[in-house]
Amino acid sequence: MSYLNYTDFKGVVGELIPETLFNQYNSLIEQKIDYYTFNRIKEQKHFELAKKCSITLITNLHNNFKNVNVVEENGKIKTSESIGEQKESYYVPTFEDIAKLTNLKSEIYKSFIYNCHFEENRGFNLTASARSIDEVNNVKIFINLHEITKAISKGDFICKGEITGDFDSLEAIKKIQPQTYIITSVDTFDYGSKHLQHIKIGAK
Repeated sequence: MSYLNYTDFKGVVGELIPETLFNQYNSLIEQKIDYYTFNRIKEQKHFELAKKCSITLITNLHNNFKNVNVVEENGKIKTSESIGEQKESYYVPTFEDIAKLTNLKSEIYKSFIYNCHFEENRGFNLTASARSIDEVNNVKIFINLHEITKAISKGDFICKGEITGDFDSLEAIKKIQPQTYIITSVDTFDYGSKHLQHIKIGAK
């Protein structure tokens, strides 16, 4: 989800960086914001906060890179630091390196279907206009431990209902199944009868 465009960024800080570099910074910042907010930024007032946060983080990120003394060696960026007589040199990853390491351009979400017990805890939130919004605050899912075919971790997505196929983004999944949540906790209960052994998943 995009919270900031180059025109708005330039209107606040001026032509600090070219648009191509802004797009690279902004892509990384957006993913961090979505990760730490569990993709729950929906209201306009929250969009404005995310926009201001993006401007601050992009500016600081650029200034930190700008102040590093670097040289280019064999197509890679190399920098060094000195403490007294001791000097250490290291390579700074490029945006292409970061994209490869984090699979930013080729991440694929595969679906797995399990029988489960699914609980939704609903609540009412009041908006600034005093309108009441009924939404799911959190969910709990219980799955038999011996049905799990792939490890489930925090940050994975879980949907209510069957969904099959491979997807390249959370938005693509939600178009097919709006009741999609981000897993925030996974607890394993592997004692007692095999029929009772299970995992408990918390999600929002």
